Amino acid sequence: MARFFKILGYLCGGCATGTRGIYYWNGTTWVPASLPSTSAADSGKILTSNGSTWVASYFTGTQLPTPADTLKTHSSGIGFSLSMVLDTVYTIPVQMKTLDRVAIITTGTERGDWCFATYTNSGTPTQSFSVWSNGSALYLSATNGVGASAGTLTRIRCLRLIS
Repeated sequence: MARFFKILGYLCGGCATGTRGIYYWNGTTWVPASLPSTSAADSGKILTSNGSTWVASYFTGTQLPTPADTLKTHSSGIGFSLSMVLDTVYTIPVQMKTLDRVAIITTGTERGDWCFATYTNSGTPTQSFSVWSNGSALYLSATNGVGASAGTLTRIRCLRLIS
């Protein structure tokens, strides 16, 4: 299992004499971090250690144990309805790389709204974004692995559960 390595600082005390670089604090002193060389193929990866060597990998999270609890569904269902509270096309204002996000100020959205967004440039949605609301803004995040160019047209819709 990989262990995360936290880099704590960049040292440049006497840069002209060679005491510069990335260092970590071992509890007593600053130690130079001997990091591997990287390439463009490493873009978006997180540098970790498996205890004996460096490992560059994408962050995937940890599979947590399955709890013993069981959720019981209503066999006859529960009546509900959805209301679409937002349906618009938004132009991405800046180049977005994977995991970048933009905040879009909104009025009338709520924390519990279910929002989603898809590209519309090609006519057929091919990629999507993660979207969430905090009540005063929507956050649009490029979690699709490819990002988005400035000027990308994105259709955003938000639904609200009506009980």
